Amino acid sequence: MSRINGTTGHALVAVRNGADKLQLIPYYVNSLADAVRGVGRTESTAGVGQIEATYSPTHDGAVVAFQNSTGALSVINYGVTLTATEELTVDRRASASHSTAVGDVDVATVVMGRSVSESSGAWKGVVTVEQRSSDDTVWLRTWQINTAGTSVTLVDTQQVKDLATNTAFTAADVDVTVTGNLGSREFAVVSVATPSGLRVQTWQISSAGLLGRVDQWDAGAASELSSARAGAQDAALGLRTGAGVMSLISFQVDSDGGLGRAGTVDAGAVSALAVDGRSGAQRLAALALDGDGEITVFHHQTNYSSLY
Repeated sequence: MSRINGTTGHALVAVRNGADKLQLIPYYVNSLADAVRGVGRTESTAGVGQIEATYSPTHDGAVVAFQNSTGALSVINYGVTLTATEELTVDRRASASHSTAVGDVDVATVVMGRSVSESSGAWKGVVTVEQRSSDDTVWLRTWQINTAGTSVTLVDTQQVKDLATNTAFTAADVDVTVTGNLGSREFAVVSVATPSGLRVQTWQISSAGLLGRVDQWDAGAASELSSARAGAQDAALGLRTGAGVMSLISFQVDSDGGLGRAGTVDAGAVSALAVDGRSGAQRLAALALDGDGEITVFHHQTNYSSLY
């Protein structure tokens, strides 16, 4: 599920339906917080796998990254339009794909791509992270979305490697979010569960959409990764530790892309979790599924918040 822009509560749900096809369902959220289902669409090809979504960087809508019927990565940009009172309608505008099979994928929106050496420019698109099926290595890609959303273009592809040794590593789980000062530049925050433990990296994105690794932070065993922006220059990461309990970790990313761990909140045993936040608020929400099948919602001020 994704918002349709960075400000409103309206949403687009992207799911694999009973026929294993990609289905899009828009929801208009009114002043009473009622979610009104709109006019969706279903893609014709069956056999899709994992599905992730993020809001479109240039218009109301969402970009969906998913495993297509061949197991490879596809990226589709959808527009969402208000067509009647409290009724949203979805239209497909553009798509692109890559032939390499993926085992895990995530996607995040970029609206201020500008490297640390640049003083102008604002690249707009999405960044994807993938775990390749053939060897479990990790790769980042940038995809540019034009103003009307009618074009999705692959710009850059980089393998994620260890910062100290510049060697490749394998992963069982990958996740990405984007954070940074909207007035200057944004950075991709890439989280990876490796055989040795958690690895978090920051990557700069230039005004041409080119990727560059900046900083890295390592920790212990982790799985079920879920991250989100939770403040102007902040990121929140939820994970399941090696002991099976949920841990929420807060990071701050400075103006040069430096990554600093600011705090941690631990909870009980979980089997799955999801984290979300907002760029304008230093708060996060986490949804956790425990071993008994019960769902718990957590709401935290992030540890680096001035409110904490």
